[in-house]
This record gives sequence, C-alpha cells and structure tokens, in this order.
Amino acid sequence: MQNIYFMHTFFDTVYEKIFFRDLSLVIASAIAVIGQIAMAILIIWNGDVLYRSGNEFLYLHYKIFMGVDYFARWYTIFLLPLSGTVCIGVNYILARALFFSHKSTAHLLMACAATFQYLLLLAIYLVIQINIF
Repeated sequence: MQNIYFMHTFFDTVYEKIFFRDLSLVIASAIAVIGQIAMAILIIWNGDVLYRSGNEFLYLHYKIFMGVDYFARWYTIFLLPLSGTVCIGVNYILARALFFSHKSTAHLLMACAATFQYLLLLAIYLVIQINIF
C-alpha cells in the first residue's frame, strides 16, 4: 500500500509545481534541454559530413603521431544525443525524488545534466571537425 502512495505523490502535479518554482532548477533544466536541441541541430546541419556517399565510417580519434586510430559506423554519432537524453531523464527523476529531502543534491544533479549536455555538444563538434578533413 505504501508503494501506491509513493507513486501517487511522485506524479502529483502539486509536487511538480513546487519543483519548478525553484529558479535554479528551472534554469539548469532549460540549459540542459537547449544543449540537447543544439546537438540535434549540429548533427542535422552537418549531415553531409557525417554520411558521405561511399564513406560509411567516422573518424573518432586523432593523434598527431599516429593519425586516426578509432573508427565507427556513421550512425554511432546518434549515441551521443541519446546518452544526453538518458542523462537528463535520470537526473530529473533523481532530482525530483530528492528535492524535498536534499535540495542541494537536486541542484547538483540538474547542474551536472546541463554540463554533460555541453560536453557532448563539444564532442560532436570535434568529431565533425575531424571528419571534415
């Protein structure tokens, strides 16, 4: 019976409104979502670089002395935005569950989700730059 009560309070809209009244959580969530949208735009914008006719592999890592040493299929670039979406979802659920007992942990989780989005955005940008040349 306690499990049903927890699910009811977890999905209750009153708790949702209180959660999103905290300005720092709203800003961190918005920054994370904007980073996710920027990743999608960057992949769409540079789709011709990622999938060229006749080139089904992407260069993932480049060293000055050895050259390119990691390859992957072109569609593996979509794993980066997918991992960002999973990170946002998991951190949101954990932050919401911990909001009333540990507010600082909830803030830290959403800030880490936002930071992770921009690290993934940088990784996608660098993979695109490697594959241009």
